[in-house]
Amino acid sequence: MPDLADDRSLWAVAGLFAVNGTLVGGFGATLPALRERLGVDAGGLAVVLVSLAAAALVSMQIGGRLADRRGARSVVLPASALLIAGVAALAFARTLPLAAAAAALAGLGNGAMDVSMNALGVRVEQARVKPVMSRLHAGFSVGSLFGASAVVLIARLAAAGAGVCGAAGGHGVQLRPG
Repeated sequence: MPDLADDRSLWAVAGLFAVNGTLVGGFGATLPALRERLGVDAGGLAVVLVSLAAAALVSMQIGGRLADRRGARSVVLPASALLIAGVAALAFARTLPLAAAAAALAGLGNGAMDVSMNALGVRVEQARVKPVMSRLHAGFSVGSLFGASAVVLIARLAAAGAGVCGAAGGHGVQLRPG
């Protein structure tokens, strides 16, 4: 079992927060492009967001119980994979039902990841002399800033005629010039 007071444990958990923030921030920055690609109004986009949120609420309950029974580490890694898969699926969704399903998958991953990475953060904090939760949440914020900024940068390059298509901040959103 790793020494939770060790800086490596802190960095590992901070990395989870940063990855989560990157995916969530990048997803948020792609919402205008998603709306355009799906050809939906604000109500259609709301369906996608409600799908994500509802799935996250369910997943937080299940993920918390699983983390209590099996350990947060055994939950956080598969949950991360679900979040990544959901965000990637959103990048390729061409219809509102597919986007809502992909958002629900991302929500399932995000909810369980959120609960389990916070549980790991609590364990790391308890093993240390000084509090660290604010630093971990700062890792989420830095990741969110990075994810959103990467999407904005790639969109600007595409608009400038650089012909950038593909992974916008790790999200695979197709961006077309003009």
